[in-house]
Amino acid sequence: MVFRTYVESSDEFTGNGHVTFVYGKTSNGDIAGLGGNQGGKAYGGGTIKLSMYSTTKPTSRFKMTVRKIAETPVFQKFYKYYIPVAYKEYYSKISVELPLVDVDDVNKNLFGFDSENKSANDEGGGR
Repeated sequence: MVFRTYVESSDEFTGNGHVTFVYGKTSNGDIAGLGGNQGGKAYGGGTIKLSMYSTTKPTSRFKMTVRKIAETPVFQKFYKYYIPVAYKEYYSKISVELPLVDVDDVNKNLFGFDSENKSANDEGGGR
């Protein structure tokens, strides 16, 4: 799943973005994306965890340097899905919905990441 980063004031694509592996979907329709290097200092500099990502609204807002202008307000939003070539033929033969997952439950019980208490102040995607 690919996200692109856009300038807040103009919706101009910055050339930057973010990727995540699709793990499932949440009960509210968001994508549960699996990311690495999450958790910041609270987890020794990084681990893996699930985060929730909308396919219809901006997924994050922050500031970055864009065309040599520091602290430019930007946002990221869903761009498109990519399916690996080796998987495409297999996928075309089956019709499987993404599994419903509880992001907090998977993070806590599978990855040992307490997303309700930690991710609000540490690096990483939403919850």
